[in-house]
Amino acid sequence: MVRQLPREKGNHLPLLSMIGSPHTPRHQSKYLIEHLTYEQFKFISEIAHNLLKGVIPLTDQAKQILKPYVKQIRAIGNIKHKPRKRRLAVSVASVKALIKTALPHVLLVFKGSRDKVGDKKE
Repeated sequence: MVRQLPREKGNHLPLLSMIGSPHTPRHQSKYLIEHLTYEQFKFISEIAHNLLKGVIPLTDQAKQILKPYVKQIRAIGNIKHKPRKRRLAVSVASVKALIKTALPHVLLVFKGSRDKVGDKKE
């Protein structure tokens, strides 16, 4: 069962698209990742948690891309720790790889939850 994302979570998607874009310069992505707000990092943590739990399905190719970053993705997705502690445990490269690889899958899940929300209103 796919959990619905609240509408305010959708406000973070343009930022994640920018970070994950191949057209964004490396130094700009690094700056954006280092200066994520509490809510933005919490959203990325939720994505990592849902990837680890299998809520967001990944292709085998996507899993292979993320394989070198498994420990750091676990650290990001560990909801038992506060976001500040999670942020200190990860590198910019792991966050960028997570966003770049998972973003298309997250967008599909998010689009599906929006469609379901729209169906309930009618």
